[in-house]
Amino acid sequence: MNKVKIILLFIILSPLFIVTAQEPDYITIKGIVIGDDFKSVSFAAIISKGTNFGTISSDKGNFTLRSAKTDTLKLSSIGYKTKYVPVIKLTKEKNYIILTREIYKLSEVNIIGFTKWQEFKQEFMQKELKPAEQKILVIDGLPNPYMILVPNTQLSTNPITMIYQLFNKKAILERKQKRWNKVYNKSWQEFQKK
Repeated sequence: MNKVKIILLFIILSPLFIVTAQEPDYITIKGIVIGDDFKSVSFAAIISKGTNFGTISSDKGNFTLRSAKTDTLKLSSIGYKTKYVPVIKLTKEKNYIILTREIYKLSEVNIIGFTKWQEFKQEFMQKELKPAEQKILVIDGLPNPYMILVPNTQLSTNPITMIYQLFNKKAILERKQKRWNKVYNKSWQEFQKK
């Protein structure tokens, strides 16, 4: 009977030993992120690589993060190179982590404005706008010169689909483009007459 009690006690307590053995030691790390100019780095991202938990430094560069002792911290911020720091090298108290600046080279941008309205108008008029796709509707009894041009739209018998086709973003943009095409074509015809 005594052996049964010992075995039963061992079975009940063994999961506690397994759970504590699998859980790594966690520490709370406090620190300040500073740049190589010794100014605080605001809103730097600090991520624990093993758990993917992270935090963001305050406007003064302060942060607090709980991480495993065997983990590595990834620190990154815009304008600075990403830095990886093993947690073993850090203490529980204030840690100063220095990020080095990274200079981004941007390609040259040229902004050229039109000096006169006539130059702009001439450049604008040379652009081609594609007319809306149309199909010819032939009605019996009407001679050929009186053929009617109808926009290529799909008709629906369902009222909900019809309302959707009238008011969805794509349909609204297509109607605006058709209106602008009409205005453009009309102004182009007037321009050619002159």
